[in-house]
Amino acid sequence: MFWRRVLAGAAGLGLLPLAYADPLADPVKPDEDLLLFPTLCWPAEAGDGWQAELHAWVYEPPLIEAREAWRWLAGEVPVEDGEEILLRERLRWFLVDNERGKRLRLQVGATEFVTPPTTPDGHTRAQVSLTEPAAAVRYQAPDGRQFAAPLACAPRGGVSVISDIDDTLKISEVHDARALLANTFLRPWQAVEGMAGLYKELASHPGTRFHYLSASPWQLYVPLADFFAAEGLPEGSFHLKSFRLKDRSFFSLFADPYAYKLGLLEGLFSRLDGRRFILVGDSGEQDPEVYAEMARRYPGRVRAIVIREVGAVEPAVADARYAAAWDGLDDVALYRFAGDVPDELRKALSALAAADEPIP
Repeated sequence: MFWRRVLAGAAGLGLLPLAYADPLADPVKPDEDLLLFPTLCWPAEAGDGWQAELHAWVYEPPLIEAREAWRWLAGEVPVEDGEEILLRERLRWFLVDNERGKRLRLQVGATEFVTPPTTPDGHTRAQVSLTEPAAAVRYQAPDGRQFAAPLACAPRGGVSVISDIDDTLKISEVHDARALLANTFLRPWQAVEGMAGLYKELASHPGTRFHYLSASPWQLYVPLADFFAAEGLPEGSFHLKSFRLKDRSFFSLFADPYAYKLGLLEGLFSRLDGRRFILVGDSGEQDPEVYAEMARRYPGRVRAIVIREVGAVEPAVADARYAAAWDGLDDVALYRFAGDVPDELRKALSALAAADEPIP
């Protein structure tokens, strides 16, 4: 009994191979479903082996009808003819029945791990040790269903592109709450022209990796993954926001507080300590200030900051904003653009990615 308690505690941390913890795993039942999210994989600090993040979500299909839920959540924002199909597809992820207390047997490369139990939102996360990088995390249900998600393994050296999503890769109008809800749930998503081409060119350089960081909630991951695939955006790790309808107002869904993104960036910079960064975002909220702060905290690590200008702002006001944010950052390249991606920006970023050398 003593050793069973010890093994149970270790498995709860997500650190034991399945061979030692198999009795503690719970199956995903036929009436349940599973999402595995693309996560990060990086060299261990000691230089021996790798570390990887595991992130899964267990849930059952929603019980409430989408239009009824929309009236409760969004009030007077109307649903026009022809918009209900998209509403149903995107809103359903907020209405699922989350499964708590489930330990999952996940396979990463040749090793299997048992995760901590899922929390009330149906999610479970763990950090595990690997002897070598792996391409994906996988799960096979007892009924034969198979699930998988890629791992973004980033070796020391090279460039990591950390990219915002809303108003950076797709038009969202985050600065207008009602337009944001309509663009997110009721309308086909519109890509920012030229961004997919820019990222594909950066991905052609062998050392480049992508990490998508956003205030969008995890409930939008599946529509986002479909959008990324349709646009041909490179694979990468996703870093989204935990959100439960019972906890917060629906209109604050995409709130992007300074501390939230700063915390996610700190985690990426500390894990990827042998890499340099290109930070890409927009002016709609606080991306310029957050990215500038990271450049101050990590001198020499940020090669460039790219900001897409959104909304109507007087040039003098915008210039004053950037002058304040960039005070003392003369060695960090700042690129600002509005509309489509300019060709000179594409060339400049491609040259940065191609010329990168490992950090000593």
